Amino acid sequence: MSGGISLGPFAFVSEHSSEAVIAHEVDGHTVDSKIFGPLYLIIIGLPSILWAWLSSNDVCYYSFYTEKLANKHAGLEVDKYCRLYFKA
Repeated sequence: MSGGISLGPFAFVSEHSSEAVIAHEVDGHTVDSKIFGPLYLIIIGLPSILWAWLSSNDVCYYSFYTEKLANKHAGLEVDKYCRLYFKA
């Protein structure tokens, strides 16, 4: 696993994760958790997990609403190759 997963205030990332992926999980999804509270898993968590499991390589993973929102909170953008980077 090169990404991560966030469960409310807890973020789990691979030791191979980039700083941007860590920010996506820690500064992105954990903010989502604070905003949505107990509804986080229904609104963000489960859809995000299903998207990760069901999405194909033809579509950028970060194009899904849950991932876009986390990127916004973390100050991240996605390039044309679907790679995360920090906004300048």
